[in-house]
Amino acid sequence: MLTFGVALFLHSFIDGLAVGVFNDVGQLSVIAVSVIIHKIPVAFTLGFTFAKSNQTLKMWSTRIIVLLFLLSSPIGVLVGDVIS
Repeated sequence: MLTFGVALFLHSFIDGLAVGVFNDVGQLSVIAVSVIIHKIPVAFTLGFTFAKSNQTLKMWSTRIIVLLFLLSSPIGVLVGDVIS
């Protein structure tokens, strides 16, 4: 489960980077909406994988993976903004 969590963290972080590097408002809007829509099936996959693995939100490992997934895109946006 840890490997899957790290993979989703990196995936979402890179999505955030894509948003953070744009300076044009028009392009930024399109890519931001695309990333948000893309997060829906990714989050569903995360929840489905937890359910199949009998992981619950009472487990610390599950909480950490969910927290990292939630924070990865905003962190990617900040890093992308800084490096662009």
